[in-house]
Amino acid sequence: MVVFVCPADNSLHAVSLTHYSSYGFNGAAREAETNDFGMAGRRFAAVRHPVLTALDGEISGGIGISWHDPKVAGQYNNAPNMGGFVDGHASYVKIYWNGLAGSAGFPFFYEPPAGYEYKWLGN
Repeated sequence: MVVFVCPADNSLHAVSLTHYSSYGFNGAAREAETNDFGMAGRRFAAVRHPVLTALDGEISGGIGISWHDPKVAGQYNNAPNMGGFVDGHASYVKIYWNGLAGSAGFPFFYEPPAGYEYKWLGN
């Protein structure tokens, strides 16, 4: 039996790098200088914007792709993905992509500009 697989995910759940799941926790290392790991080790009560701060979500959003919009191949801006937030709600959000290809463009490494309905950092 396979657990934690999005029905629309046709690839990432099948690799060991994702721990055979379609979903990830907002705990990736972002900035070596500040030791910021998103929500890893952070108390929910200390999060300034719990409605906007991502707790978990589809791995596709963190890398700038979407299983929900298959007409577009590869990374692209405003890729729609599902996410869970610190306040407890889940929502379908558009993920900002900086236009850089590959891992340099993985959205979970940087905050989106103003106007997006999510953020990675709890500050």
